Amino acid sequence: MRMTLDELAGSVDQLAPETRVLQRVLEVTGDQDFRVEDLVTVVQLDAGLTGHVLRFCNSALFSLPRVIESLAEATMYLGSRQVANLAVTFCTSRSFFSGDFETSPFDRQALWSRSIASAFASDLLANQASLSSNGTAYTAGLLHDVGLSIFCQQLGSYRDIVRRADDCFEALPDCEREVLGFDHCELGAEIARRWRFSERLIESIQCHHDHADAVLDRGLTATVRLADSMAWQIVPDPRFRPVDCEESALRVLHLSLEHVDQSKEFVGSQMQIAGELLSI
Repeated sequence: MRMTLDELAGSVDQLAPETRVLQRVLEVTGDQDFRVEDLVTVVQLDAGLTGHVLRFCNSALFSLPRVIESLAEATMYLGSRQVANLAVTFCTSRSFFSGDFETSPFDRQALWSRSIASAFASDLLANQASLSSNGTAYTAGLLHDVGLSIFCQQLGSYRDIVRRADDCFEALPDCEREVLGFDHCELGAEIARRWRFSERLIESIQCHHDHADAVLDRGLTATVRLADSMAWQIVPDPRFRPVDCEESALRVLHLSLEHVDQSKEFVGSQMQIAGELLSI
């Protein structure tokens, strides 16, 4: 029996309880003037999340002079935005990328790696374009394909849809709509809507394949679009052609292809040193 958009979006509520922590972290950090104490309060309620932040802070990446033993100290050394990004990344991994991918047409680790690459790229591009994203660009890049992840876990027939897109050289969202009546962008947006994410974050998820449809924050959506294409080039799938960077998205951000090429090199280096994030 074919699942509806509402049924698939509702299935997320049956996933790991970390989705609640993720929602709470985004609520706290969605306020530009959020207090570090509020973030620490949310993070420390989850033992696994707390342990991950401390492990990351004490890794060889930072080579701090002493062992960090509390979230308050970690926040002082890493910064509140870095801790927020770590919390969102960890919760997203456990909620959306650690389930049953046995019948998935996409490799779980590759899908997760692309999400990480998209997050790094979105954050970097937003800074280059001087967007006032307040960390939303990182989150938008990380979460833009949650609908795709749910398809992979919940739809045994999704492999056939992906094969059809591959055989017909057709865009994947188009095939999804033809078969299911909706695509992974709409599913991801519906999940974000149910969790009361900000409207511009919802829009960036829903329009990341068609950034011109954005009306609330075209800059953020164009950023995610470019970041997505960069991620597919950094972590390619041999069945699909790399997604080209759209000139219209570059124009929105007042960036050039040279910016994208330089950004890809930087994101690639970030991916190499972010092994701890990718192995969650």
